[in-house]
Amino acid sequence: MKLSEVCIRRPVFTTMLVMLPVTVGIFSYMRMGVDLFPNVDLPIINITTTRAGTSVEEMETGVTKVIEEAVNTISGIDELRSVTREGISVVTVVFVLEKNRDVAQQEVQGKINTILARLPTGTDSPIVDKFDVDASPVLTIAVSGKRSLREITEIADKQIKESLSSLNGVGNVAVVGGRKRAIQVTIDARQLEAYNLSIDQVRRALAAQNLELPGGRVDQSSRELVLRTMGRVTSAAQFRDIIVASAGGQPVRIRDIGTAEDSYEEPRSIGRLDGDNAVLLVVQKQSGTNTVEVIDTVKAKLAQLRQAFAETGRTDLRMEVIRDQSRFINASLAEVRKHLILGALLVSVTILLFLRDWRTMVIASLSIPTSLVATFMVMSWLGFTLNNITMLALVLAVGIVIDDAVVVHENIFRWMEEKGLGAREAALGATREIGLAVMATTFSLVVIFLPIAFMSGRVGRFFYSFGITTAVAILMSMLVSFTMTPMLCSRFLKLSRRAREAGRAHHSGGLYGWIFEKPYMVALRWAMRHRLVVMFATVIVVGSLFPFPRAGWPGLLGMVGLDFLPKDDQSEFEVTITTPPGWSLERVDRTFRELEQRIGAMPGVINILTTIGDTSGKVTRAQGEVTSGSIYIRLVDLEERTFSYVKAAGDMIGLALHRPSLLLSWGSWWREARSRQRAAPGDRGFSQFEIMARVRAMLAEYPDLRTSVQLPAAFASGQVNADIEMTLVGPDLDRLLECSELMLQTLRANPGLVDVDTTLTLRKPEMQILINRDRASDLGVSVETIASTLRIFVGGQVVSDYRDRQMGELYDVWLRATPQDRNDRQVLQNLTVPSSRGGLVKLANLATLAEARGPSQIDRFARQRKISLVANVSGLAVSQAQTAFYEAFEKARSDLRARGVIIGPDYALIPSGRAKAMGEMVQSFMMAFIFSLIFMYMILAAQFESFVHPITILLAVPITVPFAILSLIMLGQPMSLYGILGVFLLFGIVKKNGILQVDYTNVLRARARENPDEVADIYRPGADVQQRGRWARWVGRLPDYQRVRLWAIMEANRTRLRPILMTTVMLIASMIPIALGQGPGAASRAAMAKVIVGGQAMSLLLSLLVTPVAYSLFDDAAALWRRVLRRAATPAEPARQPAADA
Repeated sequence: MKLSEVCIRRPVFTTMLVMLPVTVGIFSYMRMGVDLFPNVDLPIINITTTRAGTSVEEMETGVTKVIEEAVNTISGIDELRSVTREGISVVTVVFVLEKNRDVAQQEVQGKINTILARLPTGTDSPIVDKFDVDASPVLTIAVSGKRSLREITEIADKQIKESLSSLNGVGNVAVVGGRKRAIQVTIDARQLEAYNLSIDQVRRALAAQNLELPGGRVDQSSRELVLRTMGRVTSAAQFRDIIVASAGGQPVRIRDIGTAEDSYEEPRSIGRLDGDNAVLLVVQKQSGTNTVEVIDTVKAKLAQLRQAFAETGRTDLRMEVIRDQSRFINASLAEVRKHLILGALLVSVTILLFLRDWRTMVIASLSIPTSLVATFMVMSWLGFTLNNITMLALVLAVGIVIDDAVVVHENIFRWMEEKGLGAREAALGATREIGLAVMATTFSLVVIFLPIAFMSGRVGRFFYSFGITTAVAILMSMLVSFTMTPMLCSRFLKLSRRAREAGRAHHSGGLYGWIFEKPYMVALRWAMRHRLVVMFATVIVVGSLFPFPRAGWPGLLGMVGLDFLPKDDQSEFEVTITTPPGWSLERVDRTFRELEQRIGAMPGVINILTTIGDTSGKVTRAQGEVTSGSIYIRLVDLEERTFSYVKAAGDMIGLALHRPSLLLSWGSWWREARSRQRAAPGDRGFSQFEIMARVRAMLAEYPDLRTSVQLPAAFASGQVNADIEMTLVGPDLDRLLECSELMLQTLRANPGLVDVDTTLTLRKPEMQILINRDRASDLGVSVETIASTLRIFVGGQVVSDYRDRQMGELYDVWLRATPQDRNDRQVLQNLTVPSSRGGLVKLANLATLAEARGPSQIDRFARQRKISLVANVSGLAVSQAQTAFYEAFEKARSDLRARGVIIGPDYALIPSGRAKAMGEMVQSFMMAFIFSLIFMYMILAAQFESFVHPITILLAVPITVPFAILSLIMLGQPMSLYGILGVFLLFGIVKKNGILQVDYTNVLRARARENPDEVADIYRPGADVQQRGRWARWVGRLPDYQRVRLWAIMEANRTRLRPILMTTVMLIASMIPIALGQGPGAASRAAMAKVIVGGQAMSLLLSLLVTPVAYSLFDDAAALWRRVLRRAATPAEPARQPAADA
């Protein structure tokens, strides 16, 4: 190895070579952003269209279907789905991942422009925007104070919101639960009828008499003036004086037929914090920006605003940050850093225990920070952030990056032990000897993780940074092991006096020899004598993965469920609630208040944030459903749920140092120290999921409500936030409804499924106007006149605007009938509409009113109606829940068939949301696994110049999978996305062990050919072994070439056992803090760590036996094949001819 030789001879050059990436890595780390997940661009386009007051079916027919028809012709569409509600249509176009998102948006916008003229009159222009996974709400601010809600809304909207919206990284700030200022002109219908006026005349008067228009220029000799008609109303009270018409020679003003008030828009949303009304500001960050940095910037701005409000005497205004994504991000990353440090310390202790030399521990341990810090350089260059995925890669790398350095270091140490060489000579020779093996292990590890970076699907996009980060860290560790490690060993490594005296025996001495080496050598001798038994055991272990129905064995794969992501105790959850259609905002509010009080009485609840109504900000003013909302519950942090006597003792000491008088009053001293913790003495903590279960049990007392208790979505997905979502599609909505109802009955009986529901909403009560067209025609009233008149009377309409000169803002002017003129069927019939023949006509004379029910929401998938069934899991894996859905579908189909209703093949149950993502995950990881095996084989074949040795090494890889799954079964946990990552690492570790075993076996066999004296006595050809033990006698019966091979196998495995055990124990040691972690984000990381610890610990012995056994079997097969070829190539001896007669 030329590089290592140069580094050993030039230590200063080596130091600078290593310090270069480390220095750049430190600066890169300081510049890197912090986020929850990587920024992922998914080609998803949303088309939002609004048309105020339009029914759901009218929106579907006139808007949704037209848009779907237009965009359906675009190439590369993966999914086309839509949701239509009253007055709003949202069409979502999901493209294949290969489609550029910006190009997709341009193509969709182009198609929308072609159908604008086809949309119904009054439809707002469709909004086409890109769906950003990371452009989700990151912060919720509750603004409250001792003043009216309208004034608080004005401050929040015009001052706080505008200040925050201008900050760098803030994408949008939505106001929820406010009372937006507006001028409300309410008309008494009876007074209007008495003056023989129509509501349309009032509308025209308000629009015509509140104007400010330019009138051109007045040219004078030396100057020119702009002529402006000043017709705007200058105060809200002046609206009452606007003249609508004349009656009997007297002007009729607004105050004669109604009133005008400086009020607010009709409320369609409510925000509340801990039972008090508040205005909520939902902060959304820009795509690609740093979450923590944006939140810190917003918090800094809030601090400035608080100070400014205090200086202007508005000290009553409170701005409280409630939902803060940075809280979980910072806590999760802090836990990762802690695990990283603990893992590194345990790894260092492992080195000390095996090599029993503190210099060795220090030299080898330096490779951990060196490799990881240098990795930040490449991460920053590629634009990665410090998030849960990249930090997980770095934690995983702690147990890997030291492997190369330890293998090189251990080989140098062994050369000094066994050959008595000095540090410099040993460093040169040992590094040269093991260099190719280290390169093979490194590159074969890299090709395991690189395919993860290039997986297809959404999972591949998310784990791109994971694969690259891990691969870069491994490559950095190889560079360190060939540069810094041999250089430091050549300068500072020294053997202890005991090691020098023991010489070769020191390698196998001490507790290591008795606990590990001697038992392993006994097992290896037995395995070499019973090779077929070992291979049969291997086949049985691998075969246990698969089911054997005749034997009643379900298979390990069938016994462990498959999950998408583990659930973390985040100290927060939310309850989404949908009330029956038709409930008023006041009734919904009363129900929510009752639920808040009951939830607030549960243990650990510190904040309750309630939102009712739309929070997207995309609906038109005074519109949107009020029958849905959510309750966000904030719990005490995980570490504060258990009372800590250690912390209490520390607090008592601190109090005594600052206030010695407390020593005289033990009771006061203890009470004050105890009050510094949220938990009370004796509290042993509780799980967030226990509180969620209690909330579910409480909600069961409200059968009218459709509820779901769930964790907040980690990132926006554009779909339902549920553990499993399945889409039922078919041509007939009634059949779909029948099938879904039967499925719900079956699924709700499953104890492992909770919050089972559908997205099909109940039909909403409507008051329908049934027009008698003949009578309307006779009376000179058109349908349009009826509709527009009732829209103004009942729904209200913005007819003008009012400019507050002091505030410099424009406010809407609403025209509407008084509440008593629009709240009853009989009252509505008495409303009047204008006739083209003059005069007014009562509505009762040309129409009847009837109550009916219409759909409140229509869902579509692939241009046909669909019903989505959703559920959360409780004790089931997502794969098991998905199976339950399919079984429920088949049961519903058979039940309907028994009734004579045929559900044909055109009806299907399709995975959506996380269920679909999980299917993509399995497929992507399977392809990554196949590519990893292919690449590993290619690298090993090139390394060993053999087509057979790679198979020998890779045979041990499948052994780890059954043991990894068995460890999950024993722990009662399903296999998840993070667990699959742990399996990939197991492949790399087992393969690395095999490389070390096979490589050194080949080295020893080559040495034996060059110098037969190196072979131990009992393995030499012709050695007398009759007077020795049973093992020696068995060896004596072997052919000569098998004796030498057996010596090489035994010696190589004995020699490489120590580095293999060291790297294995180091990996397990680095994973133990993660497997036992309890902090934020611990569940995800623990899922991976438990797979690694359990799989590696249980499969280690068998994998160490399989490789040498397989090596010998393949070598025998190769020797047999060579003999066959040799015999085939040797010409047959000609038959002897009989002698001729003399």
